[in-house]
Amino acid sequence: MPATITSIPYSQKHQLNPNPTAHIETSSLEYLHVAFLLYEYKTTYSKKEYRTLLDTYGWDKGSCEEKRALKIAENFQEFLTCPQHLAPIPVTILLRLCSLQYKSIISQLQDYPIGGLTCELVLELIEERKALLKTQKQEQQKQISIWRRTPKGVRPWRWRSHRYCQFPPQWEEDIG
Repeated sequence: MPATITSIPYSQKHQLNPNPTAHIETSSLEYLHVAFLLYEYKTTYSKKEYRTLLDTYGWDKGSCEEKRALKIAENFQEFLTCPQHLAPIPVTILLRLCSLQYKSIISQLQDYPIGGLTCELVLELIEERKALLKTQKQEQQKQISIWRRTPKGVRPWRWRSHRYCQFPPQWEEDIG
């Protein structure tokens, strides 16, 4: 049914808060509760009991959603006592912070007071970290390599390339 000007707004029709960020915060908080519960179940129960528990709740063992939730719970253990601190951050960004590149940001999040953490702030920290990693990569690429490849290229039977070491020329100062 197409929306018309006289139709009832979605927020009134479903009796919702018209602020969409409030819903993201509650959904992130609920997801964090699920993640920490799953992690607790996985660490306290045996494998068989854990599988049985997941079956009773209708979850598939080894599903993507279970792996994501456990990944978040493992990486955000510092926030176990106060998951509402992470509520303003969407789950997708929490998952991005679990990667090796951005794990250092997780410890920085603890420095902010409860209620002081926003999605924009976390995205800025991610961009700063991305820029730092980019400059580090560029510096590594600027380093001179002494290894050269021979004209033969790659040996297909060993999957190693023919390489040799070539030291840069050493110039002596003419003292005279």
